[in-house]
Amino acid sequence: MGINLWFVVRFDVTNTKRLIEDMSIEERKRFNFDIESINWEHYIKSVHVPGVRKHLLRQPPAAKL
Repeated sequence: MGINLWFVVRFDVTNTKRLIEDMSIEERKRFNFDIESINWEHYIKSVHVPGVRKHLLRQPPAAKL
């Protein structure tokens, strides 16, 4: 039997935006980091959660919670 979790997550990128604004043009080009371009739903579902399951919960990729 799996565990179903439903929750809403809000990411605050204020500090990241402030950091980018403080960077020089050269630094912005070098690091090429656009916080607005991140697909958060994809990241959480396809990167973060599988990583937690693999490295913290020690579950195989296909395991159900």
